[in-house]
Amino acid sequence: MGWIGYDTEEKWIQFSREIDGKYVEGGLFKSSQVKANISNWRIVLDTQLIATGRTRTTHTRIRARFVNISGFTFKIHKNGLFSKIGRLFGMQNILIGDSIFDDKFIIKGNDEQKVKQLFSNKKIREMINAQSGIYLEITDEYGGSNILENNIAELKFSVDGEIKDVDRLKQLFELFEKLLNELCNMGMIDRINSKL
Repeated sequence: MGWIGYDTEEKWIQFSREIDGKYVEGGLFKSSQVKANISNWRIVLDTQLIATGRTRTTHTRIRARFVNISGFTFKIHKNGLFSKIGRLFGMQNILIGDSIFDDKFIIKGNDEQKVKQLFSNKKIREMINAQSGIYLEITDEYGGSNILENNIAELKFSVDGEIKDVDRLKQLFELFEKLLNELCNMGMIDRINSKL
């Protein structure tokens, strides 16, 4: 068992079976993972240890790589105290036009119209809104190191702690599938041919 607790490992094995994925046990230097091909997108669940001074925190990650045709990026997270202070000082925030969603989340991106188009999808907003905590972005970094190239990027979710709730994991994988399909339909991204 690599980096995750025994109870988390049991839940991840159950989750992998329920989504017809593959559980890969980790080791000393590598986290355990669940990998699944959903709508021909390869989606990976794992954990990451983040060191801050003497403290180490475990984060659950979900990632999917793709060809970023347009160079499009965005970040979305829940609105908090620091976000409210940032807004007072003119921090960029893209408003979607749904007042409840706009009040609850901070969205940044490099193409305001495309961000609005992506999040105009009501189902996507509902799926994001259902999450108790969320940090979601398109990045050109892979696992914390800037090694992606040839227009390869990844959609990445991150949250503090280990997610053990199988239903929540299913919801997050469904959110990834919905976001990736929508971005593909918008002509922004394309699939990478990969196998488990």
